[in-house]
Amino acid sequence: MGSSGGGPHALACGALAGDRCVAVAVVSGVGPWAATGLDFLAGMGEGNEIEFGAAPEGEEPLRELLVLWREEILAAGEQGTFTSLQSVLSPPDQKVMTGDFARHMHESFCLALENGVDGWGDDDLAFTRPWGFDLARLAVPVFLWQGEQDLMVPPAHGRWLAEAMPGCHARLLPDDGHLTMLLNRPAEILADLAAALRSRD
Repeated sequence: MGSSGGGPHALACGALAGDRCVAVAVVSGVGPWAATGLDFLAGMGEGNEIEFGAAPEGEEPLRELLVLWREEILAAGEQGTFTSLQSVLSPPDQKVMTGDFARHMHESFCLALENGVDGWGDDDLAFTRPWGFDLARLAVPVFLWQGEQDLMVPPAHGRWLAEAMPGCHARLLPDDGHLTMLLNRPAEILADLAAALRSRD
C-alpha cells in the first residue's frame, strides 16, 4: 500500500516484483509528472503548486524553498502547521485537522524534518522524473482510492492512473479529501487487500 507520494513506490512493487506482490492499494497517489493527458499541477492547492513547480528547476532552488519552509514549520507550533497547510486543505481535510490528529501531524512534521530536508527534497525530485516502469506491466490487482476533494493530489491524478492500468479497481469518493482517506477509509482499503490475498489461496 502506498499513500500520496508513496503511491508510485507501491505501484513499482506491483510492476517489478509481481512474484512477491499479491495486490496493490494506492491511496491518493500522485501520477507521473510528464504523463500525456495529465496536468500534474492542475487543481493543486497553492503550496503544492509552488513546491512541485520548484522541483523541475533542480535540487538547489528546491532545497532553498524547503529549508525556508522547514524553519517556519519547526518554529510555528501546531497552529502554525495548520496555517502552513491551509492552501492544500479542502473543507473535508480542514474538518479533521484538529485535536489529536493536528498534534500528530505537527509532531510527525517535526520528527521528519529534525535532521534537515534531504528526504523531502529527494521525494519531490523523484516525482518529477520518469518512474522507470510501465504501468501496463502490472499483473496484480490494483485498488485505487481517491478523494474528489483532494487539493494535495487532485482527483485528475487518480482518474489518469485508473485509466492507465488495466483492471484497476477505482474508488473515487466525492466527499473525501486527502487526509480523510487514511482517517476514514483504512478498514475498507485493507479489506480490498485481504480479499485479494484470500483469492490467491
